[in-house]
Amino acid sequence: MSGLVGSRSGELEMLSPDGRIGFGRSGNMRRFQPAGFCLDDEFQDRSWTEAPFSQLTWLRSAPWSRLFISADPFLHPGRLDRQELVIYLNGLFIGMMVGRARGPTEAEFPIPVLGRGGSECLLTLVAPYAASPIELGASAADERKLGWCFVSIALGR
Repeated sequence: MSGLVGSRSGELEMLSPDGRIGFGRSGNMRRFQPAGFCLDDEFQDRSWTEAPFSQLTWLRSAPWSRLFISADPFLHPGRLDRQELVIYLNGLFIGMMVGRARGPTEAEFPIPVLGRGGSECLLTLVAPYAASPIELGASAADERKLGWCFVSIALGR
């Protein structure tokens, strides 16, 4: 399991002008100093968070004003019936997603003017109900604190 402390290294990369971050084996998420994400590439096109706090960092390449997220919540019927995701950009609260059913949850958030300044972008994702499949009796071996399985994050105008 990766933690947030000490998980960052190297130079920050510029996010492409299309503003898209992809996940899984075919995605570009690894370029943006991921912390709190499962990096074992279990899926071709998606990645689990494996801790209650996850982060991505990049250099700004365009003046984006909207944040788009597509992710599947980790749920376990009768034990974990909802998952929340609290989103911060450069320390500013951007919004919150709630997932109550398996399958993609998609959301769009405005980025406040104060969150658009500077060249470095730090996206912090907090999943307060992240839980281990072991804790829920869903697996005998998976100790990760699963919250959301990300398909894409995009920034736009």
